[in-house]
Amino acid sequence: MAEEFEKLKPFYSFNFDSVKSKQLSLITDIVNGHNCFGLLPTAYGKSATFFLLPLLRSAIEKKKFFSLIVSPIKSLMLDQVDQLTACGIKSVDLGPNMTEKQKQEMSLKRQTASN
Repeated sequence: MAEEFEKLKPFYSFNFDSVKSKQLSLITDIVNGHNCFGLLPTAYGKSATFFLLPLLRSAIEKKKFFSLIVSPIKSLMLDQVDQLTACGIKSVDLGPNMTEKQKQEMSLKRQTASN
């Protein structure tokens, strides 16, 4: 996984240079089909595991994957969308504050995906 992360770095503007061992362990376990639970301290980089997982898996398996992040904390959701966008990863906050344009874009994506 660490090698795959290094291969992704030229394509994305990550705000970190390396993956921590516990992040790597979580990602590896999920890619290998294991159920897991990660309990990590504040500011450890849990958000990185949410967006690195589908990027790494997509690189390895040569098909698209995504992460669905469910959070009751609006500020955390917005922060994660901002971080993903800064890395060049398309993301959206699916919530009641979505603009009409965002709703239309999501509707188009669903239609395209189902065809």
